[in-house]
Formats: sequence, C-alpha cells, structure tokens
Amino acid sequence: MAMSQGRTPEINVTPLIDVLLVLLIIFMVVAPTRPGQFETKVPSRPPADQVNPPATELLVVTLGSDGQLNLNGTQLAPADLDSGDERLLGRQ
Repeated sequence: MAMSQGRTPEINVTPLIDVLLVLLIIFMVVAPTRPGQFETKVPSRPPADQVNPPATELLVVTLGSDGQLNLNGTQLAPADLDSGDERLLGRQ
C-alpha cells in the first residue's frame, strides 16, 4: 500500500466557526437582559462606644514606640517571653 507524499492534514475549522457564531448570537440576545447596575447593602457602623474585648484564647502583643512590650495588657521584659509563665497569658 502506497502512502501519498507531500500532503499534510488540515483542520476543518467550519464547525468551530459555526459554534462561535451561535455563541455570539446567544450573548448578543442575553446581554440586554442583564441588570445595568448592582445594588449592594452595606452594614451600618457599630456605635463608637461599643468595644469588643479580645477573646481569652487571643494573644495581643503591643510594642510601643519606646520599646515597651505588652502582652494582653501586661508589661513585659523581652526576657519574660521565654519563661513559659502561665500568668503572662492571663491563665491562673
């Protein structure tokens, strides 16, 4: 059986163009029915006097501009961080 030399296979793009034209028509029909603007509901601000205390499992570390270190409101020295003292974490 002899093979034909010099012919390369070609992709038939006609079905692809047909699908693209159908999709274009669908988008052109659907586009005018989309809403022109979106409505959002933004929650109101909580009152300024409402303060939520931090959770007991939460560690709040504050470093002041003078280098003072606070852990959950307790002043610490940097050497105290490695001590493992439970009182520093607010646990008794």
